[in-house]
Amino acid sequence: MPTIYHNHERTSTFFAVKLNLRLRLNLLVAIILLTKSSYTVMGFARSSFVANKPAKNPILKTTPISDARYANTSSSARFSGKLQSTTYNDRNNKRPRLKPNKMIASIIFATLLMTIKPAWAITAVAAAPSYQLTRILFLRMLAIVYIAAFSVAKFQNKGLIGDRGIAPARFVLDDSQKRQELRSARRKEWAEERKKYSQKGSWLMNKLSDSRIATLFRDKFWFRTDRADRPLPCLLWLAKDRRNLNPWLDGLANTGLLLSTIMLAAGSANALLIFALWLIQRSFMSVGGVFYGYGWEPQLAELTFHSLFLVPLLSMDPFFGSGSGVFAVPTLVLWATRFYLAKIMLGAGLIKMKSPDRKWKPGDMSAMYYFYETQPVPNPFSRYFHFMPKAWHKFEVWTNHVVELVAPFLLLSPLRKWRITGALIQIIFQLVLITSGNLSFLNWLTIVPAILCLDDVFLTNNLPSFAQKALIGTPMT
Repeated sequence: MPTIYHNHERTSTFFAVKLNLRLRLNLLVAIILLTKSSYTVMGFARSSFVANKPAKNPILKTTPISDARYANTSSSARFSGKLQSTTYNDRNNKRPRLKPNKMIASIIFATLLMTIKPAWAITAVAAAPSYQLTRILFLRMLAIVYIAAFSVAKFQNKGLIGDRGIAPARFVLDDSQKRQELRSARRKEWAEERKKYSQKGSWLMNKLSDSRIATLFRDKFWFRTDRADRPLPCLLWLAKDRRNLNPWLDGLANTGLLLSTIMLAAGSANALLIFALWLIQRSFMSVGGVFYGYGWEPQLAELTFHSLFLVPLLSMDPFFGSGSGVFAVPTLVLWATRFYLAKIMLGAGLIKMKSPDRKWKPGDMSAMYYFYETQPVPNPFSRYFHFMPKAWHKFEVWTNHVVELVAPFLLLSPLRKWRITGALIQIIFQLVLITSGNLSFLNWLTIVPAILCLDDVFLTNNLPSFAQKALIGTPMT
């Protein structure tokens, strides 16, 4: 393993410990300030009272409730602390209370116990899993999926949605253009009607709403929708002649292939590159109709959107960071991607259990008797899977339900071993599906988010040296 991985692991660990302590110190300061400013509001009244007459509330012009009980008593009773009352607040006054100084000191001491951790706690923070190498593997696998997706688009899109294809893309764009023109006309009528009213709303909002930028945004994006009234982001809007979109379809596919190859070779990406891949994919989805309506197309776009927040804005350095260390992979993105995978697998399992087909349900469990001979495109191994014993096919159905309905919860576990176990279950399950059938790049795409459950320690300890160089080696190392 190249030594640069271990160097970056040490620097990222030091940076994480440094950041952790800084956050706790900020928390300490915040608690002290909040305590000093609000201890009276929280009911921590002083144990001794001032002889001055309590002030009245300037808003209500009455004596505050908390001080009214002292206004009607003698000074001797107030100073002696022998005030008797049956109100709720007075019953609480009988309990022993901490003085402000002691209370603040106790809170500071308790916070210091949380802030200044012992050696074993610092070691635990330092041993927190890192995902620098995992991100390299994730981006490479995502690039492979995109190479497959754009290769399909390059060789099939002209026949499907091209100028003389089965469902030309220009029809989708023309229909969306008509909806945009109709909405723009309606809005102009509304703007003219609004001038007749005396109350025209906020001046600033009207200016912003009628500005050239807002009008351009509405006409070029927001009002251009599909039949379901959803915005239709598509780079084909830039084409001057919609009857000659074939060069645009090829150009977008070739651009996507180029960007995917760069990400595969570098093992890294930035937000601009990921956004370009997402925009090309969404452009094909916008005009693809039924041909881009299968589950793996929006699944690829959603995973790419998550990846936008996994990489830096401009840097292509796989170990990007500051001079003091390597920036950690965003934890929120890791959990969002794991939830994305759990959602997909749970949906795949629930749709089988909620279907009226009894062959997927206990009592029958015979769905796999016919699956291999009726799937869309069997591969050379499908024949051998088909002629397995019926008991094996029932075991396959039970295994499918466990993987899709139970195992996804392991992906969301806070325990590292459980997350890794859940990820390996999903990866092995998808590899079995790849060897037994052919669902385009769907199974490979489902493997990609599972990688983010495997941390750097797992990869370096379980991948052989040649696999580490091939999968997580970069030109920098």
